[in-house]
Amino acid sequence: MFCSLFKPFGVLISVVGLVGLSVGQGIGQGQNSQDDNVVYREASDPKVAAATQAAHNTLDRFLIAARAENAAWEGSGLKIALEKEGVIEHIWVYDFTSSDGVSFDGHLANQPVHLPELNIHDEVEFNRGQIEDWSFIQDAKGYGLYSVRIFLDSMEPSEAAQMRAFLSPTPEPEEW
Repeated sequence: MFCSLFKPFGVLISVVGLVGLSVGQGIGQGQNSQDDNVVYREASDPKVAAATQAAHNTLDRFLIAARAENAAWEGSGLKIALEKEGVIEHIWVYDFTSSDGVSFDGHLANQPVHLPELNIHDEVEFNRGQIEDWSFIQDAKGYGLYSVRIFLDSMEPSEAAQMRAFLSPTPEPEEW
């Protein structure tokens, strides 16, 4: 079983200012919606692909650590590609569980923008193939967050400085 605490992860989301990442065809790179908490990128964006691959490369280590319910963690989450009726939203989940490491369930950490039938805190089911990123907070530093790190250069300078202060120097802790 994997667990996380929502409140600290919610703080992370507030600090990040990026509660979701929507990737899709026909959406202009860097275009912001009416919801300033969404960042749009083309599905073919090489930075997005590289961040997702890096997260996948370290996902097993994260899931093993999450399974151990590390007491030093102040919160953890998974970013997933959630599809409903042909619409894909990339969104964070918390309190995720899995009995087999393949099928998961968790609760939405954000209010979906493009999936009106879902709400923040709703329970959703997903599989390992839908996982795009992972994160945890330890000693007030954000680990993982590959999909956030790629946007640092495109953030407002003050927001980027705040985020750099929050993020760990490397996505993975040294002990991994």
